[in-house]
Amino acid sequence: MSDVEAVRGARLVAVNPLPWVAGGETTLLRLLPRLSERGWQVSMTVPAAGRLGQAGEALGLPVRRLALGPPQRRTATSYLGAALAPLALAGTDVALLNGLSTQRVVPALCLLRRPALLCVNNPLPAPPAAWGRRGFWSVVRAIAAASDHVARECVEAGAPAQLVHTAYPAAWEGSAPPGTGAPPPSSQRVVFVGQIEPRKGVLELLEAARLFLADRPQATLTLLGEAAAESDPYAARVREAAAAGDLAGRVHLAGFVESAVEAMAGYDLVVVPSHQEPYGTVSAEAAAAGRPVVASGVGGMREVVIDGETGLHVPPGDPRALAEAVGALLDDPDRMRAFGARALERAGRFSPARYARTMDGLLRGIM
Repeated sequence: MSDVEAVRGARLVAVNPLPWVAGGETTLLRLLPRLSERGWQVSMTVPAAGRLGQAGEALGLPVRRLALGPPQRRTATSYLGAALAPLALAGTDVALLNGLSTQRVVPALCLLRRPALLCVNNPLPAPPAAWGRRGFWSVVRAIAAASDHVARECVEAGAPAQLVHTAYPAAWEGSAPPGTGAPPPSSQRVVFVGQIEPRKGVLELLEAARLFLADRPQATLTLLGEAAAESDPYAARVREAAAAGDLAGRVHLAGFVESAVEAMAGYDLVVVPSHQEPYGTVSAEAAAAGRPVVASGVGGMREVVIDGETGLHVPPGDPRALAEAVGALLDDPDRMRAFGARALERAGRFSPARYARTMDGLLRGIM
């Protein structure tokens, strides 16, 4: 019997805490079609209408609603979602829990006697209370950690070591990394890709931009991304700073993009100034695009960006160090190209096929 035949028709539901598309949702959307090809009957839940549900439907996946409340705290919506979860998850054989807050459905899965694979792709600030509850590990039978850093955090937080597995998420779609080619010579175009939020260090990046743009008249910085809500006060501060003083006309806010890898084709250098980053989806996408990265040397990005080989590490929250690293590479295009070429050579670590094999194996192992 082939591997596909062994699970053909097994019903897999991917449970999501957010309606929008950020790093964890992007990699999930790259994974689910490949699991379908491997015989799984895949569906997904989303908490509300939004880009994630639309993207799932565009892939031909059944999408249903299951509101779990905000990830950071429990609300009335959280408790209602937990109560309705047995109905929403009935008729499935195994659950893929996409993020820590989806653990709210574990009691429902326990009631249904269904196993789960937990994907940990966000910072783990404290040991999750759920991990100490009776019966939790009889439902959550494996953890897919987005990096070795996250795997260590999970074990330190109390997860059984034998259940924790590193699975680098996919950085592109298709069979091979796009390797988007060389940017225009001496264009000095810098790009940030990601959600506009404090953890991503966007305001610190704008402080750094005042320094690295000052004596490079042709250099520009583009921000590709948006806030979770248009009224978000942090995003308002970013818009105000980008339009003020010397940054006006040099910093461009371009909004959300469907394909970060393709978007990177028009830029020389990718910058990821996050304060915390368990994996670093954008850094892996930069490798797939053959672009060098200046990144905070934190969390999983120390694994994704090889300092002095595929990019440079800087301390988080240090605009001056960030500006110096960006400026050094902008002034040395040969070094930038060498970093980008080496990143592309190493991008196989983040291939969709490899990720799908790993996740497929973990799901089979918990059935």
